[in-house]
Amino acid sequence: MSALGIPVAQGQDDGLDGVDALTPIGLAEVQELADLQTRVDLKYLVPPELVEQLTADLLTGAEVLTIDGQTAFGYESVYFDTPDLDGYLDAAHQRRRRFKVRTRTYLDSGGCVLEVKTRGGRGETVKERTEHDPRASHVLDGAAREFAAALLGPSAPVAELVPTLTT
Repeated sequence: MSALGIPVAQGQDDGLDGVDALTPIGLAEVQELADLQTRVDLKYLVPPELVEQLTADLLTGAEVLTIDGQTAFGYESVYFDTPDLDGYLDAAHQRRRRFKVRTRTYLDSGGCVLEVKTRGGRGETVKERTEHDPRASHVLDGAAREFAAALLGPSAPVAELVPTLTT
């Protein structure tokens, strides 16, 4: 397990040895500095021989979220989709009007949010969040469905959403 709680295959270096040396930053500071609810996500394939140097370059000047001395935190995500997996299939086919609805429960703090992710006009990821009852993370109640419907519009199949994946 890496310092970030990511499983690492036996015999492989996770490239994150420097995380423990980073300057700690508190949750309130993180929330004040960076509200990444609208962002552009880019993914890159990197040759293994470049990972260590790239990681070192990226970590220069970086800080690590630290709460009560802890730098790795657990969470559970419950994804909601239609029984036919319309949301998943729309994302797989890169449809412009795709969406994700999930609850995320932060296991260390007990907090839970409902998140609705969509694509913005310029291809950016837009995420809207609202508080959600952690005891009902596998359920979309009336208020949760209203929140999702208000963001997704009248043609979205919000009434059909059921839990389809838990990670």
